[in-house]
Amino acid sequence: MMEWVPVRNADWEHSSDGSVTLRKPKSGNWLINLIIRKTGVSPTCRIRLDAYGSAVWEWCDGKRTAFEIAEQLRRRFREIEDTVYDRVGQFLGDLARHQCITFRDL
Repeated sequence: MMEWVPVRNADWEHSSDGSVTLRKPKSGNWLINLIIRKTGVSPTCRIRLDAYGSAVWEWCDGKRTAFEIAEQLRRRFREIEDTVYDRVGQFLGDLARHQCITFRDL
């Protein structure tokens, strides 16, 4: 997995404090989205990432491998250098499961 290249696949925005907020539809089904809209509820889920997640997300540019992203995170946040590879692997796996990123091979 560390040789794969993550590519963003979700809408996102920078918050005023520099963190990243992901925007995902609550459902991929048009009928459910229509029902959600009719009830007045937002059809979009907003996921605010912490400092680590925001940094990783910004580096998922389709150019860097997961290993390179982990190395950048390790250099930026020394307090997590012992667990950085596990953290990045878990986070990227979670993002992929929720279809926020895809992976491509080198």
